[in-house]
Amino acid sequence: MKYKTDLSIEMDKQIYDKLFLYIEHCDQEIAGFGRVKRNGNVYKIYDVFIVDQEVTSTSASLTAESIGAAMSEIVAQGGQIDDVYFHWHSHANMDVFWSSIDENAIATLELPFLISLVGNKRGQYNFASIVEIHFISASMIWLLRL
Repeated sequence: MKYKTDLSIEMDKQIYDKLFLYIEHCDQEIAGFGRVKRNGNVYKIYDVFIVDQEVTSTSASLTAESIGAAMSEIVAQGGQIDDVYFHWHSHANMDVFWSSIDENAIATLELPFLISLVGNKRGQYNFASIVEIHFISASMIWLLRL
């Protein structure tokens, strides 16, 4: 059973544009992360970034080392990493959907919560909010529990 909540995900146009520039300019799939501020039931994605990765037409492989290096760089620049709760990836020219590979990859990220997005070069996207894996539309979040 699913319950509708009053949670919302926000992203300023500048961040949205940055995210889709990454997707548009990579001929293959690509993945990255983002930083999230939570204010009550509002989750605002305020930054997105990429890490070193190997990409193909059907996958983007990130290593623990490349993720660690990106987090170290954030800290070195005076930032904090305790708000990296957004994971995104592209399906390049394919439709947006959650494959079992996607589900397994994001399930391995052991975080208090996670917002995940899959997008494509046509500007289509789907969000998932994860406490357990639950799929949502861009306009409404569906969760079993928080």
